[in-house]
Formats: sequence, structure tokens, C-alpha cells
Amino acid sequence: MPSDKLGAAIGEAYGALKADKNLIAYLNKDPDAVLSRVSPQLCRVFGVSESVIERRVEREKLWPPKANLSV
Repeated sequence: MPSDKLGAAIGEAYGALKADKNLIAYLNKDPDAVLSRVSPQLCRVFGVSESVIERRVEREKLWPPKANLSV
């Protein structure tokens, strides 16, 4: 799972989250809970387990997204 593709997938997931202001507020409060909601989608894209996704995004500091998280 290349870092650039994982980063792009995280960006796409964040884009989908931005449509729901409540999720962005929740992301600010509990980013790990939101990652748990997003990781099943990402694991299907990359063909790995949710725990692999979560470890990689943590290790590479891809979550929470660095984009503006304000509501």
C-alpha cells in the first residue's frame, strides 16, 4: 500500500466527511472513532485489515487529515 495512494484515499474519505458538519465536529473531538468508521472502507480499497490501515495512518501521521477541520 503506497503512502501516496493511502494519503489520497484518506483525502477522499475526508472529502466525504466534510459534507456532514456533525462528523467534522466529531472528528475534532474523537479522531480515532472517526478513523474506525473510515478504515473499513480503506481496507477494502487496499485489501488489508482495518488494523493494518490504522497502524499505517498512525505511523505516517495521516490521521486526522491536516486540512482545516473547522465547522
